[in-house]
Parts: sequence; C-alpha cells; structure tokens
Amino acid sequence: MHDLRTAGGVARYVASLLDPALRKRVHRVEQLSGGFTNYVWRVMLVPVPAPTSGRSQRRRRHSTRTGASLTVPNSTTSVVLKYFAPQIRALPGVELSQDRAAKEYSALAAMSAALRRGTLSTRGATVSSEGLIWSVPTPFHFCAAHHAVIMEDAATPSSVLMFDFLRSPRTRSELSKLAVALVDFFRAVPVTLTPCHGNGAEWNQGMTELFETSTEPQMLAMVSECSAFGDQTAAYWADRIVAARKHPRARAGQIFGDFWPNSILLHLSTADIEAASGDGAPTAMSVIDWECSRLGHPDQDFVQMVGNLVTMRAGTRQTAGTFDLDAVETMIVELLTAARPHLDATWDHAAMSLRYVAYLSQFDHFAITDAARAIAKAPEYLEDLFRGVSSPPRSDLAAASE
Repeated sequence: MHDLRTAGGVARYVASLLDPALRKRVHRVEQLSGGFTNYVWRVMLVPVPAPTSGRSQRRRRHSTRTGASLTVPNSTTSVVLKYFAPQIRALPGVELSQDRAAKEYSALAAMSAALRRGTLSTRGATVSSEGLIWSVPTPFHFCAAHHAVIMEDAATPSSVLMFDFLRSPRTRSELSKLAVALVDFFRAVPVTLTPCHGNGAEWNQGMTELFETSTEPQMLAMVSECSAFGDQTAAYWADRIVAARKHPRARAGQIFGDFWPNSILLHLSTADIEAASGDGAPTAMSVIDWECSRLGHPDQDFVQMVGNLVTMRAGTRQTAGTFDLDAVETMIVELLTAARPHLDATWDHAAMSLRYVAYLSQFDHFAITDAARAIAKAPEYLEDLFRGVSSPPRSDLAAASE
C-alpha cells in the first residue's frame, strides 16, 4: 500500500498505475490548497524519451503490472489525485467513512457522461457560444483499496478561482453570463445524479451525518447566540432555520454540497491573470471539489453561494479592498435574477442563507473583523433580496425587533 498523505507516496502510486503505452512518467507532485476532508495533489507528467536504436533491440521484459492501469489522453500533462483519509484533516478526532471516494468518483462519472451525451434537461454543455460552458473534471481512475480518485486537472494558465476573480472590477455582462452558468449547473446536479443514485438516506451517509450532526448545529448556534441580536430576534431567525431544515424537500435529491466561489474555476480569455487582476473575460468554468456531495434541498447549493457572496460583501464593507464591492453586489443580483424562475417559493432562502453568513464570518479569508456585526446586518439585506421569492410571515420579526 502507498501512503497517499505524502508526495513521495503519491508519486510512487501514480507511477505504478501509468499505462506503459502512454510513454509518460511522474515528474513532480505538489499539494493543492483545499480539500476539507481529503489530501489533494497535482501530479505532473512528462513524456518518456523514445528508446534509442541500440536499446530498442534489447528484449522487452513482460510487465509484472496487475490490476487496472491509469490511461489518460495523450495530451495530458498533469492529473489531480484525491486521497480520502479516514479523518477530517483539520480535526483528526472526527472519523468519516472512506467510501466517500466512491461517491465522488460516481458523481463525476455520471456528470461527465451526461455532458458528453448532451442529455441534461438544463442547458449544460449546449450553452451558446456567447455564454459560459461549464464542465466537471473527467474522472480517470478509482481505487477502492487506496480510497483514491484520479481525475482531470481542470486548471490552465488562463484559469482563476471565482473567489479571486471577484477581487477586481467586472462588467455586468461578464457577471450575468457567470450567474446563468452557475444556476444551470446547480439545477443540473439533482437532475443528473438523483436518478443514478436515488435519494435514500444511505447516499454518502458519512458526509450527510457530518453536516447534520456537526456543521448544521454550529451554524444554528452562531445565529441563535449572536451577541448583536436581541434574544427575541436571535430566536426568531433560529426558528426559521429549523423550520426550513424540516421542509418536505429538505433531502429530496442530490446536491453538489460545497457550492462556493473556491469550487468554481473560471477560464479566462487571456493568460494574463497575475494577482487575479487580468482583464480577460470568463469563457468557461469548471466545478471542482466534489467531496461534500450529498442529499439536500434543490435550492441548497444556491443559498450556499448566496451566503458566500453576502459574506464577501460584508468582509469588503469592513475591510475595504478585500473584494470589489460593486462586482460582488452585482454578482448577487445577477445570480438571483438567473435563479428566480426556478426557486422553491415555499422554502426560506433568507434564513438558510443567513446561517452560511454566520458560519463563514468566522473564517479569516473573508476579512471580517466584527463577525457579530456582519451577522446582525445580514438579515435585512437578505430579506430585501428575497422579497417576492419566498415570503415567510414577518409579524413575528416585527415583534421581536420592538
């Protein structure tokens, strides 16, 4: 067995899998950022020189390789390997079932196949040349023994994460096209994956249990215990979150599960993206990092992205220059405009977005200096944003605010 927690172990493992017919070898391994529960590596490949005439006359030895080999397109210069460890990387005491490796591979395989066939009921790969085509990394290999998935490296010299893309001014046209692609993607996930995997409680049970027994209670507590709320207001919003989580469609189908700007890799029209300030417009996007895919409400991915964007807005208002405020606010409006016809009017989008703001306000990369203030200011903005989309009773809120 290879130790996939180390670069050396990853290099030896991939080398042992490479199909000799590819005439490629492992050149370098680097650890990528991200991977909440996993080890994520980029494996660089280089061609193996053709044998000289003298060497070619030597008798070729039969390969002793057993099991499946790794076959990738001839043009491939790198792949990404994800090792699914039995504990959360940041919390070694929290154990998770390693079968989530199989779940990620299965999700990627189903999405990739649907895109190739063009059978998605939403637009998917059929977006016009004027829009953004979205894709997912093609999975190349799954190993149950090593709990590992090897997939296409979606990054290119002209790609940038959406999180960094929003640090600079962007045009409304660029953001509108991005919003349409984001909505098209999150709608396509349950359409594609739920028929393949069903909506039984056993789907990615370990990840579902992690969120329901750990992350969701933390989110709720950060709202109910927010020092900038009065007790009644805090309780009111906490009750709305609890009610939304009990919605009849709360686990209606499969969701992406980690829909935030760092899971969106944008491919720009120019390679000049030094410090994420390139002036290239997005021409396509790849959705990466599928480790949190699980069951949820059809709009849950949408509110997670909204929650992230609202947190970015709050961070920029507290720490000027963190992101481009106009770009972030325009992105929020365009995202809602694109999603509005498809949203479930009976679900509480404002409350479910608020819990993400509360949770994310604790993380340094949003540059929020006063988390309680960011949380307390979010409800009014979210209520205005979702007015007419979902309309829970407001009388209790008015009473709580007196």
